[in-house]
Amino acid sequence: MKKDKLSANLLSNHCKYTSSTITELNKISESLESSGKEIIRLNRGDPVRYFPTPKYIIDAYTKALKEGKTYYSNPAGLQELRKTIANKYTKITKGNLSSENILITAGVSEALLMLNNTLINSGDTAILPTPHFTTYSNLLKLHGGHSIIINYNENKNWRLDLDMLKEKIKKTRRPIKYLIFSNPNNPTGAILNKKELKMLVEIANANDILLVSDETYDEIVYNGAKFNSLAEVAKGVPHIILNGSSKVLSCTGFRVGYAIFPEQDKKSMLIKQKMCDFAALRFSVNTPAQYAVLEALRNVKEHKKYMATMINTIQEQSNYAANLINSTEHMCVIKPNSTFHLLPRISFKNTIFKNDVQFAEELLKQKHVKVSRGSAFGANSHIRITTLPNKEILKNGISKIDEFIRENKKS
Repeated sequence: MKKDKLSANLLSNHCKYTSSTITELNKISESLESSGKEIIRLNRGDPVRYFPTPKYIIDAYTKALKEGKTYYSNPAGLQELRKTIANKYTKITKGNLSSENILITAGVSEALLMLNNTLINSGDTAILPTPHFTTYSNLLKLHGGHSIIINYNENKNWRLDLDMLKEKIKKTRRPIKYLIFSNPNNPTGAILNKKELKMLVEIANANDILLVSDETYDEIVYNGAKFNSLAEVAKGVPHIILNGSSKVLSCTGFRVGYAIFPEQDKKSMLIKQKMCDFAALRFSVNTPAQYAVLEALRNVKEHKKYMATMINTIQEQSNYAANLINSTEHMCVIKPNSTFHLLPRISFKNTIFKNDVQFAEELLKQKHVKVSRGSAFGANSHIRITTLPNKEILKNGISKIDEFIRENKKS
């Protein structure tokens, strides 16, 4: 699209990477709602709307406010919070982590921004197993980086294609700064097993590539599946773990995430120090929110009770939605074992729509169902939906999507 004169003279090229797949249809949905239409929202994975933030976390936030804990905290995060996270991951890694191994960030998104600020120069590359979370590619491009795409194989229940990874690394001539993946995966809900993680570590170690594991959904696991952190198998190899409070503590608006640097090698410590330097530029993460998350991590008993209810509900609704989709003629989906997302495949070539962008827009306009387009996650023949709404809403939404496809088939 051609820039107007003001945009061309005023705005930087970085602005073209600021679009959000989750919000790109907001103007259309707002217009529909203002005219009295009810929107079925299957696009945004915000658990707070369905699983309210637990009272004990709200109470801790309120207590921090009443006690005047509204000041700038350490740019790297509250000492007590970093120590609590370090203790948690010491048990996972069987290592000896301290608060110095932890950086508190304004959500995982800020950690990703800092990572790219620290590592990516124009022309550098990073490996993105795909489908991947949309922010990974946007922030890489924002910093002038290029992505090397390797695939999760949908025909093998979204297993990672490690042979493709080896081949792509061999052929790449530019510096590869990191390999980032979400595990559990957003948007597929697949989980890498321990064997796959070990093979990833071997490949990364042999090629001097930093591994970054985004483990945001680590506790939302069901259908008998098991999650293993990268930190369990990457001893002695430089790696970073990203995680936060948004999903498993159901407090997305608090914006408290963290980066963990389990290793003490020079590479890991240099990256950690420079990310901390970038953290100092924004002074502090929300201080009362950090105290609330600290209480959430310490109150293990209440957290387990809360998570048990959340996981049971998400498992039931995700399986229900997946079965509904697989009972249709024109959609299919691999049943997830984690997260609260589904990535149904749709054969757009059999419809009047040229791509998923047009499909998602017209679905909203005609059927008032809001979904995310799969191409933003690197999955062109798919859409992403959330399974957080109740069964009635899921049934209605999926039924309308199916109806929409049938109505818009090529004649």
